[in-house]
Amino acid sequence: MGKFKAIFKVQGVVYLLGAVLLVYFGISAPEIVDDFNIYWIMTFAASLLGILLLLGRGGENSAVVLSRIVVGGLFIVSGLIKANDTIGFAFKLEEYFRPQSLGAGWAVFEHYSLLLSILISGAEVLLGLAILIGAWSRLATTLILLMTVFFAWLTNFTADCVSNRTDYSSISRKLSEGDQAFLSGDKETGKIKYERAFFKADRMVSPFADTIKLAVDARRQIDQENPDSNSILAAQQIPIPNFYWECVEDCGCFGDALKGSVGRSLTPRESFYKDVFLVFFVLVLFFKQGTIRINSLSDDVVIIGGSLILIALFGGGLFGWWFPLFFTLVACILYYGLKSVMKPGAKQVFAIAIVMALCSYGFALYTYTFLPIKDYRPYKIGDSVIDNMMSAYERNLKLGPEEQLPEMKYYTNWLWRNRHTGKDTIVVDTSYTALRLWEDSSFNSTYLAIDYDGEKHVLQTGYERKINDFQLLQSYSDLDSLKKRDSAIRFNIEMEYDPGYSEDYYVMKNTIENRIELVLKTEFKDSLYPMINGLWEYVGDSNVVVRPPNDPKIDVTNYVLNQDRVLWVVCYDLEKVNEESLKSMKDVVSQAESNGVQIVFVSSASDELAEEVKRETEFYFPYYICDQTELKIVVRSNPGMVYLEKGIVKGKWDCNRIPQLKDLK
Repeated sequence: MGKFKAIFKVQGVVYLLGAVLLVYFGISAPEIVDDFNIYWIMTFAASLLGILLLLGRGGENSAVVLSRIVVGGLFIVSGLIKANDTIGFAFKLEEYFRPQSLGAGWAVFEHYSLLLSILISGAEVLLGLAILIGAWSRLATTLILLMTVFFAWLTNFTADCVSNRTDYSSISRKLSEGDQAFLSGDKETGKIKYERAFFKADRMVSPFADTIKLAVDARRQIDQENPDSNSILAAQQIPIPNFYWECVEDCGCFGDALKGSVGRSLTPRESFYKDVFLVFFVLVLFFKQGTIRINSLSDDVVIIGGSLILIALFGGGLFGWWFPLFFTLVACILYYGLKSVMKPGAKQVFAIAIVMALCSYGFALYTYTFLPIKDYRPYKIGDSVIDNMMSAYERNLKLGPEEQLPEMKYYTNWLWRNRHTGKDTIVVDTSYTALRLWEDSSFNSTYLAIDYDGEKHVLQTGYERKINDFQLLQSYSDLDSLKKRDSAIRFNIEMEYDPGYSEDYYVMKNTIENRIELVLKTEFKDSLYPMINGLWEYVGDSNVVVRPPNDPKIDVTNYVLNQDRVLWVVCYDLEKVNEESLKSMKDVVSQAESNGVQIVFVSSASDELAEEVKRETEFYFPYYICDQTELKIVVRSNPGMVYLEKGIVKGKWDCNRIPQLKDLK
C-alpha cells in the first residue's frame, strides 16, 4: 500500500510540474494556445488533479471520482456522436488510412474502415458506461488508456503534418523569392528571404526535413554579401521536392457535430490538447484501477449523478443534442434493474455487460442501417441549401438590420525588423491595413517586412458559409429546352458550349479521268468545272465536319435549387451502389416525376458508368454530376433520397426506408 501511495504522490508532483511548464509555455509562446482555450483547460486539469493527489487518501478518492465522471461522461458523448454517424466516421478513418496520410503500413485497414467505425464507436460508449458503474475496471481502464494514448499520438502526428506542410511550402517560397531578389540586385531582400528559409528549415523536426535539406544547403553556400548569379542559378538546379503527404485537416471525433454547433471542427492541434486532457484523468484511473468496484448506492448518486450533469452540459449544451442524456438514463435504469433482480457476482456482471453492449452497439447498427438520428450537416431537414451556400454579406442582403450576421474575421501575425536596431517585432495584418502603414514614410524607413507567414487567429467569431463545394453539372446534350432558356444557364452555355464547325461542298466527277473531287461551295466556279461539254458532272452535296460540337458539363445548380419541387436520388459511389435499392426506388421516382417533381439522379461517376447503371437498373432519369465528397455530406446512404422545395430540404431517406408519393407533398 505504501508503494502505491508513493506512486500517487509522484503522479501528483509530475502533474503540478507539468501544469507549471504548460503555464510557462502558454505565456512565453502564446501562439501554441488554441482559440477554444483547450490548452488552458488541459493545464487547469493537470493542476487540479495534482493538488488532489497530494492531499492524501481523501484527495486521491476525490481525484478518482472526478476522473470517472469526466472520462465516463466524455467517452459516452464522444462514442454516441461517432455511433450516430458510423458511415461519416468511416469516411474519416479512410482519410487516416490513406498511404499518403499515415504511411503505406496503415493502408491495409482502409478496407475495414466501416467495421472499425462501428467497433470503435460502440466500444467508447461501452467503456464509458463501464467506468461510470465501476465494472471491469482493469480491462476498461487499460483499454481506455491505450485508446487515448493512441489518439493523442494520432492527433499529434496529423498536427505536425499540417504544420510541416505549411513550413515546407513557406521554405520553398522563400528560397525562390530570395533567388529572384539576388538575381535582380536586391541584396537586402534576398538575405532576409534566405534567413527566414534557413530559420524555418532548422526548426523542422520531421520526416519532411531531409527532402528539402539539399535545396537549403545549396543556398547556404552562396556568398550573400557578394552573391554570384552563377552560384544562384546552380542552386536553382537542385529541385525542391513536392510535399508528398496528405494531411487530415480536422478531427474525426466531434467533426460534423462541432461544425453544426459552433461553426467549425477541432484542428489536429486542438484535438491533441483534448486527448492529453483526457490522458491526465485516465492515468489516475489506471493507477487506481484496483480500488474501483461495482458502485454502491452512494457511488451511483455521486458518480452517475455527476456524469449526467456533465453529459447534459456537453451533449445538450455544446452540441444541442439531448439524446446522450436520454441514452445514459435508459442504460442506468437497466443497470439498476439488473442489480436489483440479480445477486452480486459473475453472472450479474456478465448480464450487465451484455445489456450495456446491446445498448452501445445496437445504436451504432441502427444508424448504420438507416440515417443519423441527429443531422449536423448543412443539408439537414429544414435547412435552405441556397442560404447555406451564401456568405454573411449575401445573407444579410435578405435580412433586416436587427437580424444581420457578423462576418467571420481572422488576423495574422506579420514579422517586421527594425532597420536600426535589428530587433524583430510583430505587426498584426489587420492593424497594418487599418492604419495604412504602407503609406507611413516613418514606418517604412524604420521597419522592413520579414515574414508574412505567421499564425492565423480568430479575430471575430461569426458566420462562414456552410456549403462551399456543391455544384450540379449536366451534359449540354441532356439539357431540356427550359434549362436552355434560363438566363444563368444560357450564360454558362455561351461560356462552355462550342457548336462546332462544318463546311459545305459540291461533289464533282471528272468524266474523262473518272475521279471524284470535293469543291467548297464558296470557291466553286463554272469556268473551273465546266459541265456544258460533259467534262464535269454534278454528283451531289456534302457536309464535312471540320470541328465537331463539344458536350460540356453545364452548371445548373441555381436552376435546380430554385425549382418548386425537386427529388434528388444520390449515389455518392455509383460503382458500389446497391442496384436493387435503385430498382425499388424507381416506382416512387416515376410517380413523383408524373406529379411535377423534377428528378435529379446525381453521382460523381462518369456518363459512361451512369449509362451502364441505367441500363442494368432501368433507372432512366436525368443524370447530374457532383463532387463525391460533397455527396457523402448530403446523405450517408448509397443510394439515398433528398426532397427539396425551393432549395429547402423537406425530407431525407435511406435505401432501407423508401418514401411514398404522399411523403413528397
